Amino acid sequence: MKSLAAFVMAACFVILPACMSFAELPDPDQGTFLRGSEITEVVNRDFIRFDPHCVPHRQRFGARLDLLAGRLAAFQADGNEMECSNQIYLEAKRFYHYTAYWDRLDRRLDDLAKSLEQPDQVFATH
Repeated sequence: MKSLAAFVMAACFVILPACMSFAELPDPDQGTFLRGSEITEVVNRDFIRFDPHCVPHRQRFGARLDLLAGRLAAFQADGNEMECSNQIYLEAKRFYHYTAYWDRLDRRLDDLAKSLEQPDQVFATH
């Protein structure tokens, strides 16, 4: 076990960028606590850095996700078993909140809309 730990430590030191010195590494004892809203800002900045069009994508897909979620909830409130649609909704929600895979989200939203055309999905529970 000690040899594995030594190997991992050595590998970490080897892959550090050549331009980074140990003085630049953060001191773990000097950590800063962030409020939830501050963490959200950090995450949003990273999303925007990854995809500069992130904000308009979130607005467009968020509106569509909310609309479909409302339709799904209405079917469920009427007593329909909507297991397939519910699963697709959860997948789409994960793509929306935790990724910038807009093409995948778009496909899942299309799948969700199509699944809502079949309001009795009790077969999925058998």
